[in-house]
Amino acid sequence: MAANNDIKDFELKLDDGRVLRFVGKLLGEADDLWDVGVKGKYKKTFWNKYSLYKTINDNFILYHASCIKEEYKEEEYQDFPDLQKLIDYVKKQNKRVLYMLLKNADIPLVIDID
Repeated sequence: MAANNDIKDFELKLDDGRVLRFVGKLLGEADDLWDVGVKGKYKKTFWNKYSLYKTINDNFILYHASCIKEEYKEEEYQDFPDLQKLIDYVKKQNKRVLYMLLKNADIPLVIDID
């Protein structure tokens, strides 16, 4: 995870006018902008971008933006009181882009299969 000198003030603006303010650090980002088809890599017309932050109070903020046909929207966020709740959410969503986000944030993810 990032060093303490990466702590700063954040102000994230959502497209509906809400503003999220907190002190913390950016842990990682991931998106699913690119895909691979039969003709190779191509840019998708619908994609998602996720950013993961950790506040100074040890909450995790998952910030989500999307783009549909060049219309970019900063849509939503989720606030998790601890790391396990964040991991449980990611497992439930079962989206590759969220798994990549945890990987980019150096957060290990183990899925137990019975």
